[in-house]
Amino acid sequence: MKKIIKLITNKDIKIILFYNYHRVEKINKNNKYQKLSYVTPLKFKLQIIFFKIFFNIVNIKDVIEFKNLKKINIVITFDDVSKSIYNIKNFLIENDIPFSICLNISTILNNSIREKVYILNNFLSKDTIDGIFNKEKNLKYKNYIKNNSFIKYSKNLN
Repeated sequence: MKKIIKLITNKDIKIILFYNYHRVEKINKNNKYQKLSYVTPLKFKLQIIFFKIFFNIVNIKDVIEFKNLKKINIVITFDDVSKSIYNIKNFLIENDIPFSICLNISTILNNSIREKVYILNNFLSKDTIDGIFNKEKNLKYKNYIKNNSFIKYSKNLN
């Protein structure tokens, strides 16, 4: 407890939090992708208002250069960005909210199948998935069977 109090009261120490979004869209209950990492535009706006009240919202450059920082700072980021960024881009700009778009180059270059893997995992039984991958000769797929860890290979198969 003493360490926490010291951390909070020390003026030289800055706390920097990163809050990441994937997609901001209206929820379609029939869309299985949206169970992954979506937030509705209304929830997003409420979260940003909360952040604006309780934190100093900064951009990544401010963090790197250690400038414009207050005691508790937050960086808003988006990764694996889809066109859903257009649903809230104007809100962020109009409210002078700094944000960063962090593209995963590997996902773009390798045409990642991450969301497809989650959907397959939801619709197919473990035995069916094991049967599909037992037919493959690729060692990474065989490791899934060995380790029973399908999600581990869902982001990037390289």
